[in-house]
Amino acid sequence: MSDPNAWIVDADASNFQSLVIEPSRERPSVVVVWARWDPASAMCAELLEDRARRGEGRFLLAKLEADGNPELVQALGVRALPAAFVVVQGQLMRLFEGAVPEEELDRVLERVAPGGPDKGSGPLEAIREAAEDGRAEDALAALDALLAGDESPSEEALLLRIDLLLQLGRTEDAKLRHGELPEALRASAEGRGLLARIEHAEGGTRIEDLQEAVRAHPEDFDARMALGKALVAEKRYAEGFEEWLEALRLDPAGRGSEAKAALLEAFEMLGLEDPVANEYRFQLSLELFA
Repeated sequence: MSDPNAWIVDADASNFQSLVIEPSRERPSVVVVWARWDPASAMCAELLEDRARRGEGRFLLAKLEADGNPELVQALGVRALPAAFVVVQGQLMRLFEGAVPEEELDRVLERVAPGGPDKGSGPLEAIREAAEDGRAEDALAALDALLAGDESPSEEALLLRIDLLLQLGRTEDAKLRHGELPEALRASAEGRGLLARIEHAEGGTRIEDLQEAVRAHPEDFDARMALGKALVAEKRYAEGFEEWLEALRLDPAGRGSEAKAALLEAFEMLGLEDPVANEYRFQLSLELFA
């Protein structure tokens, strides 16, 4: 499409399938629910229009005006404006509700539709590969050198440094660097995930001990939640998600909501294209709607 406005559509109940769901097979469809009378949602829609025009097909923006589509808005479970969703391969997921800062909006878009301005992704990819090859010390040294000459380092680089420090067992340094992150990044799913790993490393509880506790008391909700948290902190996501699903099954009408919240936060951290997260999104939906 040569016309940048071609990546923006006005959606309603009659065309939601054809203009939003079906195109999501090729690229993410971002849906914004807004109202002309609400300044925050009108501004959000305007910012998303700008990003869609400049994105050159990274994503399709579907604008859904709340006042003209009350039944569809209700079906989406919208409680506050603006509300944003993403549809990927026909699957709709909530992004946020309520006003968000512009930088947070860009961060969300980069997560669901990668391809924005690149700040050194080539060097960072090489550093990641070095760490995956067991050369975490070399990777950290290269990253420190890269960051030393960058007055405005990318969020990806800052998070990667903490990850490498944790891989090397330098928990105190990781905690210090985490505290230096911008507030919004600390509060992001990625930032919270790193903090969970730091707290697990500080706690010193071995996964083997937590597994033994679950084997001894398989119906202990707290034991399963603790084991799941420890496994996820070690990036053993599938095993951790299994423990949280078991915790949910133990008390679906009560504390199971804690397990659901833990799963959803981990899914957000891993992103929309992670195969493990997508598999357990499906498993969670089966549990919730069984």
